[in-house]
This record gives sequence, C-alpha cells and structure tokens, in this order.
Amino acid sequence: MESNAPTTQDALWRAQFSGLVQAVNAGTLSELPGAHPIKRWLNKQWKLGVGGRLKPERRAQLEALGLTFGAGDVPHADPVGPGAVERARRTWTHHLDVAEGKVRSLLSAHAVSIWVKAQRDALKKGALEPWQVEALEASSLSLRDPGSQPASLVRFSKYLPGVKATADLAGGFDLATADGRWTPAQLRFFTMVRAAHSKGQLAPLQIERMKTLGFRWSAVEATWHGNLALFLRLKAEAEPPEDGSTPLLPTRLVSWLSRQRQLRSAGRLSVEQVDLLDRAGIRWMSTPSYQHPTTAAKRAERRQVEIEGLVEALEGFYEAVGTLTPPGYSDAFTKECRAMTRLRTLRAAGQLSTVHIARLDSIGLRWLPPRNCAPSEGRQPPA
Repeated sequence: MESNAPTTQDALWRAQFSGLVQAVNAGTLSELPGAHPIKRWLNKQWKLGVGGRLKPERRAQLEALGLTFGAGDVPHADPVGPGAVERARRTWTHHLDVAEGKVRSLLSAHAVSIWVKAQRDALKKGALEPWQVEALEASSLSLRDPGSQPASLVRFSKYLPGVKATADLAGGFDLATADGRWTPAQLRFFTMVRAAHSKGQLAPLQIERMKTLGFRWSAVEATWHGNLALFLRLKAEAEPPEDGSTPLLPTRLVSWLSRQRQLRSAGRLSVEQVDLLDRAGIRWMSTPSYQHPTTAAKRAERRQVEIEGLVEALEGFYEAVGTLTPPGYSDAFTKECRAMTRLRTLRAAGQLSTVHIARLDSIGLRWLPPRNCAPSEGRQPPA
C-alpha cells in the first residue's frame, strides 16, 4: 500500500512536474528534443499511466495539463483549447508511424504493443473513427490476432531498412541476390515473407513495399533475374573483344548461360525470358569453353616454353647429325621423332609462331610426316 508521507521521490517528481508546467506555459515543450530530460520524464509518466502504475494524484495533475492516457494517445502535454481535435489527430497518426517503424520514438516496444492491442480492441468494438479505420487498414500492422501471423512479420518494418540498404549498395535487388550479399537473417525473412504471401497474411502496404524494393516472390525467379542482372553488369563493365564474342565471364555465369541455351532448345523458357535474353545480347549458338584469364595466360606461357624447348632440341640434333632424317633410326632418336610429331600437331592447331616455323624450315623439318617413326629393321643409327 502506498504511503502518503512526503518522500525524496515525491520531491523529485514535483521538481520535474514544475519544469513541465513552465515548458507548457511558455509554449516551448514541442521545441524540446526527444532526448531532453523533461521529454524523457514525460514519456516515462505516460507509460506508467497506461500500465496503471501511476499514483492517482499524479495522474490527475498530468491530465490537468492535457496529457491523456487513452488507447489512441501518445505522450503529449498541451492545454485543451483551439485546435485540440487536430492535435489529437496528429498525435494518433504519429503513434501509428511509430508502430510501423517509420519514425523513431522514445517509446519502448512494450508501450507500442499496448497501443496496437488497444487499436485492435477498439476496432472490434467499433470505437474508432472512419479515418482511423482506413489508416489502420492501409498500414503494415496486422489487425488480426498476432497468433495468426508469423512472429517474424510482427516487426515487418524492422528488416526493410537493412534490405533496402543492401540492395542500394549492390545496385538493385537482383544484383544483391546474384552477388550473395543477403545475410542469413535476411534470407530467412525472405522465406517467411514468401510463405506469408502465399497464405494471404501480408497487408497490401507490405506487399507494395516489397514490390518497391524489387522483391521476387519466387526464389527460382529471383535467382534467374539475379544471374541476368549480373551478366548485364559484367558485360557493361568489360571491354568488348575485338572479334565481337562474349567477354570473359565467371564459370558459374557461363554454366548458367549454357543452361539457358539448353532450356530454349527444349522449349522450356517463357516468351518473356527469351525476350529478356535476346535484349541482353545472348548468343544462342554455343561459344568456346571458358578459361579464367589467369589460367589461360599461364597455359599459353607454358606452351611457348615447351615449343622453344622442342625447337632448340631439334636444332641441336641437326647441328650434331647434319639432318633431321638420318639413314637409320633407333631408340636414341625416339625423342626427336616425338618432338617433330608434337611440332606438326601444334602447327596444325595454329599455335606455332611464324618465327618458329621459319627456324624449323631452315633445318629441313618435313611438315608432312613419314609413315611412322619406328626404327627400320636391319638399319643402324649413324656412326
């Protein structure tokens, strides 16, 4: 039971209340920042009053200043007078914005949940004005029992700022999907949003907000459009090859393009998908297999080292013997025979430079190979 004897807490409360009265009389309360001590104290008193934990005499003094503790009110002290109806409407709308997460407030999540529950109860009893009912139906708040809505969607607006920031940083929702920028929490949120949408548990405003972000309601569709967006970005950033072919792309994207060609051949791509790929400049005829630039350069470098070694070996053999086709063959010449066969193959593939061809011509290499390089029976190598 509460005691009526003055206490230190009562003195502190009266001091804070005196400061509130001075701010109301001077008309400066609305100009104070949200973190001001008076505003924070006023917010605390409002939460105590809503929760039924404020002393009756203190509640009466605050109500005399114009602070109300009804379901549709927010902590606001202003003497009742001209414009009171308009002020009440503004405060109710502000509280709705706070509940949706559109604006920041010093109110705790518990205080917001109490307000939302009060609006839900008032709607059932028909105690709300028509404009309030319209505002609630157009909001992202669920007017049904929270048990019928996934827990993650109760705070729907909590995830939207992070999703929008990630999408803007990546250059769009599709590119963020292709680059794998979504966090595990965001991916779980997308899964729950898709499930809630399929069950009709999303409010119209929630659906509209997700569409504004470029959200795809199908995970398969999101992946497809993400790969297409990534292809367009890389194609725009890369310098076009001189032969007009497709620029070098990551292996994953090359595999996806190959898959699209197969699906188109099988007639399993929609007209819209084919049109989007056509406008993206996809070449429906298959292109040579992809090689990573670094890997291709290293492979070409190793091939040039191999060619130079084979040419030098044949030149050394020619200087020692005087010919590349001595009158007899034996196992001693097998490696030279393999070197000539390898060089003929490389020239047929167009991988020999004109300098190497000229050097081989000067030592008499026959580009049309003999029937075989096996040692002839009864023939001996030169002395």
